[in-house]
Amino acid sequence: MSIDKHLEPSFDLISKLSANPEFEISESNTVLDGCNISLDISRDGIRFRGVRNQYLKDDNANSVSAVLTNNKIVMKVENLIVSSISLHASKTSLKHSFSGVINSISSNAGKDVAFWRLMIPSGKSNNSNEQYFETSFFSSEQYDTIRGLVKISIDAREFHFYEYTYTGEQYFIIDSTTEMKFLEFSNIAYSIIMGIGFITGVMPGDIAWYVSSEDNDYGIDLRLRCYVMRESINSVYCLLHTNPHSYIKDHSEAQKYSDVLKPIPSQVFVNLCKKIHDNHRLRNTVMVFIEANKLPLEIRLFSYAVALEAMTGIISVDYETKIHPIKDRSKRKRIVKKLKTALNAMMDEIDEEEQKFVMNRIDQICTPRNQDKLIKPFEILGIQLSSEERDILGIRNILLHGSPVDPKKVPLQSAENYQAAYYVALHLHSLVSRLILKYIDYNGYIVNYLKVYEKIIKYNDRQNTFYEI
Repeated sequence: MSIDKHLEPSFDLISKLSANPEFEISESNTVLDGCNISLDISRDGIRFRGVRNQYLKDDNANSVSAVLTNNKIVMKVENLIVSSISLHASKTSLKHSFSGVINSISSNAGKDVAFWRLMIPSGKSNNSNEQYFETSFFSSEQYDTIRGLVKISIDAREFHFYEYTYTGEQYFIIDSTTEMKFLEFSNIAYSIIMGIGFITGVMPGDIAWYVSSEDNDYGIDLRLRCYVMRESINSVYCLLHTNPHSYIKDHSEAQKYSDVLKPIPSQVFVNLCKKIHDNHRLRNTVMVFIEANKLPLEIRLFSYAVALEAMTGIISVDYETKIHPIKDRSKRKRIVKKLKTALNAMMDEIDEEEQKFVMNRIDQICTPRNQDKLIKPFEILGIQLSSEERDILGIRNILLHGSPVDPKKVPLQSAENYQAAYYVALHLHSLVSRLILKYIDYNGYIVNYLKVYEKIIKYNDRQNTFYEI
């Protein structure tokens, strides 16, 4: 059964603001009051230009709130910042032109508790949700039936994520199906966006339109907010894919995977989004991982190493009793206490520096070695490590100290520096992604980028292009 989506009123509201960009500033309590400005809202942000006949100091309008009005629209703005001022003199006049940026604009009224819709323009997208997610059908005023709606339930609330093309522009859209506060919705929506970015390698951003409504059909008393987001991320590193021909040129070889490559199960994707929303450490780790996918190779290496360290730490906390060699916490405390008692009996025989050294070692005596802490999370989640991957875990410690990859430390023939770095980066990408996928209970096939790029790094990987975890 198709889900009806009422989208034209939301797009009309955005178009109305874009078609009427001339405003007068008021209620800023600065010299900007009474000035006329022209707004330019695009994926580059919210920018403005204006002209004032009187002298304008650059410190008179720094990060202010104000109201923008014209004969059709009233908008409230936050963090209006004048970034450039120039003087234009003629025989008859002296004018100051100014320009700057705005962090957010919103309708001047409206309820905070409402049905909320997030709309992010993303240009033209070649991705289809059904390649990655389990999807449902939906319809709109423009199309009778469209496939690609993803249902996500978080905290007993259902959200819909889908992509939609309007006047040639692709939009990522997330709808709430129940009333909720704006901050609550925006936080959950951002967790969903991060989940999308983790799975597909593409995380929408730049500019975000929020539409609120008094009904879940988004047709009554619509209000509009526009916020500048972090930059969108477009990388080639999707973790799973249902089309083997995207990665394998040989048709007969690709056909072997046609029946086994599946979208991520809905409940597993919900697990990912919910854990990102609930666990700030995981949220930061996933964000580092997604950002690393588009960074230059030298920086990407270090970012993956940081994400791996953070992820093993998260799992170590969740599975503390399985990580420690001595499972009983009270027993660990008794061992430390008795060792310190023995040390205290020798205080007359050792100096202060020696006491500090031994005391520190005693405090750490029941703590597993760093290498064990790195390997144990993989064992706990049932991930088998190859000998090459165990070597990579050792290299990761070098990376965390800012040292480059030594080509002699990797099993490549006549490796150049970039090939050695690429080899390590692809291994780290695999290690981090598998940890997170197993952490959210994913079982299925993933893309093996070591195989995809083996000709570039001159490495014959033993695994297939897709393999099961």
